[in-house]
Amino acid sequence: VYARLGRPETPESYEIQRPELPEALAPTEADAVRERGFLTAMHRAGATPAAVQAAFDWYYDEAGSMLERGQAAAVEAQQGQEAELRRAWGHDFKRNRGMAKRALREFAGRSGADRLSALMGEAEVLRIFAKIGQRIGEDAMVTSDGVPDSEGGLRKELDKLYKSRDYWTNEDTQKRVSSLNKALVQKTGKPNEAA
Repeated sequence: VYARLGRPETPESYEIQRPELPEALAPTEADAVRERGFLTAMHRAGATPAAVQAAFDWYYDEAGSMLERGQAAAVEAQQGQEAELRRAWGHDFKRNRGMAKRALREFAGRSGADRLSALMGEAEVLRIFAKIGQRIGEDAMVTSDGVPDSEGGLRKELDKLYKSRDYWTNEDTQKRVSSLNKALVQKTGKPNEAA
């Protein structure tokens, strides 16, 4: 009876057409095992290839929609977390976020940072690592161009350069002093004076 309705001879004989899938939905070996179980159940029930294809089409449409909703919710949550940190940190938001991200990269690495953020939420991770950055000493934190990221760090570096012999004779040292003083003025409104 089933053969006359169009059911194939074996579960493996169903020819499924899959849509182009995003990487997050690419089938795994575990998915292949479940798929074989599904095809076996559909074969036992006498399902035609059209019915099986319709079930696969529905599944992949639903999975794609769920993925899109999940991604949109993640973006919305991240924006909400950032807004929460902006409220909590106020004018120190950029400085604290920068310090937290540097501490996070230093101690957790990129993959560790991603896993921590996925487990705890980015806002909580940044809050924790901003505290770590502050406690281990802002003076040690530097920006990507090698400039200390705190008033104390800037003043410490400037004092060291002022006391070096190179301050009076080396053009690169004088440029470094100028760069550090500019950063200090931006941070505090006044330059450091040579000791």
